[in-house]
Amino acid sequence: MALSPRAELNELLHFRPHPIGDPVPWWLFQELDKKVLVELAQISLVRQKEELAAQAKALDAAMKAIGQAR
Repeated sequence: MALSPRAELNELLHFRPHPIGDPVPWWLFQELDKKVLVELAQISLVRQKEELAAQAKALDAAMKAIGQAR
């Protein structure tokens, strides 16, 4: 049984990214030196950039799906 075009569009638009969180506990920052803190900050920023790129890609796909649903 095929899905209706509306149901297919709903499936295409289903995108629930996880919130960007910091994987390092706050108390650990008090124990680390500046060099390690800079490395952790860079890792965190790269991770956020990659997640935002994935979200942008999903938005582009949703916009394309909406355009095809006209």
